[in-house]
Amino acid sequence: MNAERTDFENNTFDIVAGSGILHHLNLESSYTELARILNSNGSAVFIEPLGHNPIINMYRALTPKMRTEDEHPLKVNDLKLLNKYFNNVKIEYFSILTLFAVPFRNKSFFGILLKILKCLDNIIFLIPYFRRFAWTVIINAKKPIKIETYK
Repeated sequence: MNAERTDFENNTFDIVAGSGILHHLNLESSYTELARILNSNGSAVFIEPLGHNPIINMYRALTPKMRTEDEHPLKVNDLKLLNKYFNNVKIEYFSILTLFAVPFRNKSFFGILLKILKCLDNIIFLIPYFRRFAWTVIINAKKPIKIETYK
């Protein structure tokens, strides 16, 4: 079914969840549809990639066959747009320095390295500006704003 315009009735779901979906869709249409199909206390939970990190973007540019043409990792404004459709939006940011552990994933010290880098990531994310450089976010958008023009 088309995720931007589903056949579901208004207020059908308590929760809608997905991983790596929104960055393939038209966000205005998707957010509108999520707000429509969720009940008034409903939540939308998504894990999505961000598009501000220059190192990750270089990797994306070097590996175009690993992506689809419609892919557009989310930007800060895409996350802010959620506030137009939901009364309560929480964004959690993950992975800046932890990406540097990947080449060492088969080494005995990988676990401790990853734990250290995660702690450093959490410190970095205390500064709002650096959150945009995360690799991924978890979006938790609650209490959709209901629009009278829904079908």
